[in-house]
Amino acid sequence: MSVEPIASVTSSPSRLYALRRKPYAFYESGSKDYRLCIVAIILWLAILVAYEYVPKHLNKSTHVLIVFFLTCLCIIVTLIAMIIAIIRLYKNIPTVNLTILEQEHASASHVASAKSFITYERKLANLHGESKVLNFFFIVCLIIVVMVGVCLGCAQRIVERADPVYSFMSSENNNVEIRFRVLSPVTHAKAFQYKCMAQAVSQSVSNLYANHGKHNGSRSDLVVSNGDASGRNVPVMTSNSNALLFSSYRLQVFGATHDQCQILQQGGVYEAQVRLKPSYVGEHVAQASISKSKSVQVVQEPSWLLAQVTKTQQSFMRLLELLDEEDYVLIPAVTFGVLGSDYYRPVQSKTANYAQKVITNVFRDIGLLHILVVSGGHFLLCGTIVRKLCAIARIPTRAQYCLIMLSIIVLGLFMYPSDSVLRAQYSLIIMSMAAWSKRAISSIQAWSISVMLLLIFFPNKSASIGFALSCGAVLGILLFAKPVRNMIATFIPEPIAQYASLSISAQVFATPLQMLFTNSIPLLAVVANICVAPILDLITLIGLAALACSMLSPTVSLILLQINVIFSKIIQAVVNMLGNIAITMPWISGVCGTILMLATNLTLMILLIKVFSRMKQAVPMMSDNAQRQQQWWNDTKKLFIHNNS
Repeated sequence: MSVEPIASVTSSPSRLYALRRKPYAFYESGSKDYRLCIVAIILWLAILVAYEYVPKHLNKSTHVLIVFFLTCLCIIVTLIAMIIAIIRLYKNIPTVNLTILEQEHASASHVASAKSFITYERKLANLHGESKVLNFFFIVCLIIVVMVGVCLGCAQRIVERADPVYSFMSSENNNVEIRFRVLSPVTHAKAFQYKCMAQAVSQSVSNLYANHGKHNGSRSDLVVSNGDASGRNVPVMTSNSNALLFSSYRLQVFGATHDQCQILQQGGVYEAQVRLKPSYVGEHVAQASISKSKSVQVVQEPSWLLAQVTKTQQSFMRLLELLDEEDYVLIPAVTFGVLGSDYYRPVQSKTANYAQKVITNVFRDIGLLHILVVSGGHFLLCGTIVRKLCAIARIPTRAQYCLIMLSIIVLGLFMYPSDSVLRAQYSLIIMSMAAWSKRAISSIQAWSISVMLLLIFFPNKSASIGFALSCGAVLGILLFAKPVRNMIATFIPEPIAQYASLSISAQVFATPLQMLFTNSIPLLAVVANICVAPILDLITLIGLAALACSMLSPTVSLILLQINVIFSKIIQAVVNMLGNIAITMPWISGVCGTILMLATNLTLMILLIKVFSRMKQAVPMMSDNAQRQQQWWNDTKKLFIHNNS
């Protein structure tokens, strides 16, 4: 720790200038702190690479060694970084000797001003030292995050390949008896040979090898070995046809008859004999197909809350059958994320398959397909309404945020489970918890924390295109919505600029991700979103109110739906008008197209913002129409007054 006399502090002009200059810490703003966002993106990429690319060439034992080695390395690097940071922070704290000044018999005011000056110097030195230590910590943190991401990706792959469902799915003998829990509402199956489909998770699996080979009546066991060089688990049959194996694997359960589909309900636990094979989504999801000759056994009924949710949705869909086909398809999609033609009901008088194809195709061509799924706008709208109602009732602030979190959780039960719904719930709950604890948190920090938590709990979501589209659209809005709005508000009215900025900024990261599965760009996406956005909130709000009243008061719910039909017709008219002139631009599909589109969007966005910031320095004399009209009126009055005189 260095000791400096007061003379050396006050004698150097360059030293005084350096002390007067504010360090970077004084300019820090929580809303502009993107370090956590960088950490979340790097964690995402590390998990994705380890989950998708590294495991394809390694077996299970190599995965375990990689995870063990990186875990030990993370612990060692963290301890070393903490020791180095403490040493560097200790060395950067200066100490100034005041005995020289006191021995010169200076005045009390001089000594007091010197002490305050020295205190300010110590604070500045501490801030400089802390900023250097924080920069060092940030670099070390990124290295640790990469290693943690690789560990999570490899560990998730190990867990999936060790699951017996993956073993049976990868073998020829894939007929098993499986116990599973249904996670979503039952919908119509896209495949013609099945009637319905539901998202589920397996709980246990028992093999059906009783007729395979010779059976001598003794017990047998199913042994899952690692003999495959590619790391794939291969089921090896020994002798037990009733071996029960624990499992936790994502499933898509397909029912072949209406009797099977009527039994399945969200939240229930069931047993059935199924045929397993990889799903079209990817090998992290298995397709479990129930044969027509087999029945579904109920192990556990859904809880009371989930049973009421299912009854509410079915009552809502019964009322929607009184509407036109287009409204029957569109309104439930905007309300809780399921197209009306997709929702499965035992007795259904309307299918609307043609209307579904027309709506989905036109919405895709003009860039409005995202409004057919639930997004964060539903939860933000719900939280805003609850907050205003609590403010009117004068409920304490902390109780308000507790009610907001409860409303977000309850609303999520009525929505179709998807990655966008889960991300929106996490983000808003994190922001509500921060407000409850009276700690300031920005939207970008809440986004980063929610993404990191979801990737830590569910590493396989790093490969989900739905999760990537949801996160990318929200990140674009958080980063570019405000500068884009300020840029275009000088040319168009403020309300239109607000909606246009949201649409443009959301496309910055969402459009490149769309190039992974398409090869065209809808050029009318911004115009379509500007036309639809003001009405979309009304449809969502009225639809949620009708959904809540569908069981309590069907008459009130039907009145609300009739009001909602008016706004639905407006959206359909706008969509049909734009669909007739839909223009798409071809683009390169795949990873190369995604990288090229991302680089193009970021370059254009940064250039436009920089150019506008330079143009903004020269403010015109008459910047809006009101000033121009006032100037015209003043000139006209002067003209007549001058002529009369």
